[in-house]
Amino acid sequence: MLFNRKVFVCCRKLDDDVRHVVRGQTNVSEDGKQALLEAQAAIQELFTKIRDIKDKAEKSEHMVRVSDPMGGGRKEKMNAD
Repeated sequence: MLFNRKVFVCCRKLDDDVRHVVRGQTNVSEDGKQALLEAQAAIQELFTKIRDIKDKAEKSEHMVRVSDPMGGGRKEKMNAD
């Protein structure tokens, strides 16, 4: 009878260990999903910032072209002196 009790206790311990591991894997999976969502949001935010910077650079470049249509008038004036 003592042997049966030991086997029962051992099986119970194994069941608890398996349950603990399965729950841990579920938590890891949920943590992974959350990390993925956060990474995707950060990437989207970076793309938005990059697009904004690019748009501002293009506008700035356009303003320079409009204000100096000859493209370098300042250098020409300095060389003329």
